[in-house]
Amino acid sequence: MKFLLPILVLIISELSEGRVATSETDVKPLPVSDVKDRAPLNFPCKFRTLQGGDPYPSVVVRWQGQIQRLTWGQDGQITYEQNYKHPTQSHAYPSSGGLSGDEGTTYSDPFGDASVVPDDYIFGDIVSWFSRDCKRPY
Repeated sequence: MKFLLPILVLIISELSEGRVATSETDVKPLPVSDVKDRAPLNFPCKFRTLQGGDPYPSVVVRWQGQIQRLTWGQDGQITYEQNYKHPTQSHAYPSSGGLSGDEGTTYSDPFGDASVVPDDYIFGDIVSWFSRDCKRPY
C-alpha cells in the first residue's frame, strides 16, 4: 500500500502532462516601428513654379535617388508625384575645337539645390513634413 500511492501519483501526472497547454502561438509579432527613433524632417521649403497651370508652386526633394514633387491642390489637399521628371533641355557649349554640340554638351540639373532626404525615412514622413512645414504660399 505504501508503494501504491506514489505509483498512482506518477501515473496521474504522466497522463495529465499530455493535457498541459503549450505556450506556443501562431500570432506573429507586429513589426516595431522606428519612427520614434528618427528625428522629424526639418528642411527649408523651396517653392518653385514647375509647370504652368499649377495652382501653387511645388516643393521638390531628393529621396532614394529620385525627385519627389509635392504641391498643394486648390482644394487644400496635398498632391505629389514620385520620381518626378522635369522636362530637360540640353545646353550646348562650344568645345575646345569651337564646334557647337560636340562633346561639350552638358545637361543642367534643375534641382541641384533640392534638399536630400535620408533613405531611412519613408515617403509618409516626407508628406508629413510638407503638410507641417510648407504652408500654402497664398
